[in-house]
Amino acid sequence: MSIVLVADIGGTNSRFELLSFENGECTVLKPLESISSHSFEEFIPVIKAFLAGQPTPSIGVFAIAGPIKGNSVTFVNTGWPPCTTDAITNEVGIEKVVFLNDFQAAGYGVLDLKPDQVIQLIPEVRPVEHSPVVVIGPGTGLGFCFLTWNGRHYDAWGTEGGHSDFGPKTELQWKFSMYMLERVRGACQKGEEYPQFEGVQAANQELVLAGVGAYNLYPFMRREFPELINEEFDRLFESSPGERMKLIMEYGFSGRDQLCQKSVEMWLQMLGYECGNAIAKALPYGGFYLIGGLVTRNAENIARSQIFKEALYAKPPHIRAAINSCPFFIVNHEDCGMLGVKKYAKNLLNIA
Repeated sequence: MSIVLVADIGGTNSRFELLSFENGECTVLKPLESISSHSFEEFIPVIKAFLAGQPTPSIGVFAIAGPIKGNSVTFVNTGWPPCTTDAITNEVGIEKVVFLNDFQAAGYGVLDLKPDQVIQLIPEVRPVEHSPVVVIGPGTGLGFCFLTWNGRHYDAWGTEGGHSDFGPKTELQWKFSMYMLERVRGACQKGEEYPQFEGVQAANQELVLAGVGAYNLYPFMRREFPELINEEFDRLFESSPGERMKLIMEYGFSGRDQLCQKSVEMWLQMLGYECGNAIAKALPYGGFYLIGGLVTRNAENIARSQIFKEALYAKPPHIRAAINSCPFFIVNHEDCGMLGVKKYAKNLLNIA
């Protein structure tokens, strides 16, 4: 029997689950528990808190938002000091410790999604066995990973594809690109937000598609079309800094606010273009998965959007044919990360 600790470590909450595997069967020893990350000053005490009174696992697989180098991880959103796999082994007793980038874990997670957790654009297109898989996810940031078959199972490879430059296709998109570039440069000069984008010479995909920057679509549209301002929504938007992208999506997809509708339409266009680009680069006949917080909460709206589909297929004929041959899944399940750490643990134990 192998006892395995799996966890998805976020800036707000850290989620843990303790499992045992025997003869290919999985048993939950301690069910999923969410622990406030901000209640601790470093990582290892969080692990110890969850494992109190439990058997010591032999394997620990942790999905973490932050750069991983060798056996060390730097936590981006918790303020915790860096941690190493050796430190966890020495202090907790877990023999085998694996750190996964959070989006790399989500990449493994899409492999275990159920049919009711996805919407497929062309249902009759089936994945080609052992072919590449691509995963894109606009949430707070823009995650991008791909998976390749190693002869036994898929390996997920994290990338920084979200930081590739955005290529505007219309005059309005060009204006938005310049708007975002000026916004970033101004914020960096003042020492405010966007220090992670300091030095960029063009707006990148993360800035225009992910929550970190895409909420600027509304103030940009407000500048371009002042005659469409709805004062009531405008006050709501300005008074809700943590909910702005959610509000844009809600009011835009429903048509309750014209500026939000324009914002969502441009977002759908830009997202479609980037999905088409990713398919052209990787030809993921094993599957293309669109995930992330902005997607899962709006999956049906995206799947129905003609604007999104037109942008997706805005490619030469042979690339349009390739897109038609790739199974395209829009994911409505929000927990690919935990699915992924469990999948990785099964791979370690050679469990299908």
